[in-house]
Amino acid sequence: MKRKQNNNYDNAIYSRIECSGYGVVNVVSNFIKNNIEIFNIEKNVNEISFYVYTKDLNKIAKINIDNCDINIVKSSKNNRLKQLISGILCIVIVISIVCLCQNRLFYIKIYGVENIDKNEIISSISMCGVKKFSIMNYDLHSVEKYIYDNYNVSMVSAINKGSCLIINIKEEIPNSKMNYNPIVSPCNLIVDSIDIYSGTLCVEPNSIVYTNDVLVEPWVMIDGEKVYVEPSAKICGKTYLTESFVFDNLSYHNIRTGKYQCVSCEMFLGKISLFNSSKDVSFDNYEIMVNCTNTSLMLPIRCVKTIAYELNTIEVVNDFNSKKDIIIETLKNNCMSRLIPCMSVYDQYSDINSYESGYILNYTICCEVLINY
Repeated sequence: MKRKQNNNYDNAIYSRIECSGYGVVNVVSNFIKNNIEIFNIEKNVNEISFYVYTKDLNKIAKINIDNCDINIVKSSKNNRLKQLISGILCIVIVISIVCLCQNRLFYIKIYGVENIDKNEIISSISMCGVKKFSIMNYDLHSVEKYIYDNYNVSMVSAINKGSCLIINIKEEIPNSKMNYNPIVSPCNLIVDSIDIYSGTLCVEPNSIVYTNDVLVEPWVMIDGEKVYVEPSAKICGKTYLTESFVFDNLSYHNIRTGKYQCVSCEMFLGKISLFNSSKDVSFDNYEIMVNCTNTSLMLPIRCVKTIAYELNTIEVVNDFNSKKDIIIETLKNNCMSRLIPCMSVYDQYSDINSYESGYILNYTICCEVLINY
């Protein structure tokens, strides 16, 4: 009997053979007689297992041993085939992933911005078809133009580098003339005094200025050249807030007398006019009301009536003394609502002037104004 122990059999093309039955004692001798090399034998009472080269499987098929079952349990050829198929599948998957990721945008990098939010730019350029994980088939010139037109920049450059879009931006330098705003008057006032620290003064003490008039310009002249600076000054003045109301001793009210007259009537079927009649109003003093009703549940018939109601004008005598305090309080509240932070109240008063048919009520608040920049 020829036996071979080979610890490296896993590296050869082999098959595992398992035999069972009373005839297992004759298995080894029969395999040797047929020139079948066996190795790594494992033997029990009625069972024996070993490995043979896969090339000898055809010889094994011709061997017939009484009281013995011969089974091919494992073939390394099948394992090798499975490994080969698995390797091919892995290669196909890797190639597919590489092809899928090719020409895809994975990163967007923006450089050169400080006052503009990068995430805002990334979100807005999606209008040009620029989105992460999308195919890089967008027009770089369109991306540059979109950013240039929608943001305060002086230069934009966009390039593709691999799967990354790189955008270089140069923010526009603000015009120095726009950095400083002039000092303007917040209200109508009489200027009392001016202390100017920087800038060019536009008003003089005791002058009258109105809301939004320029008090100090944001520049100075140096050697005949206009240099822009931040204006600074302390300006004091006075202003007066006044509200007025005209009270009439007599007021007139129109009251319906109960008489009325239908001056026109028109019927419509949808938008088609079916009937129309009208006549002159016989009242001297009246008010007009128009009434529209649906006259049929089955058809869209509308009836439009114009009715004149007679009015009688009555004269009402108003009690000034009972309403005077309420009017003055209302005028005061209206004046107080016009106060702004730079004003401080130092006096307030009301006056009542009579005329032929009533009274004119005035309420005045006197304020000091401090403009300090």
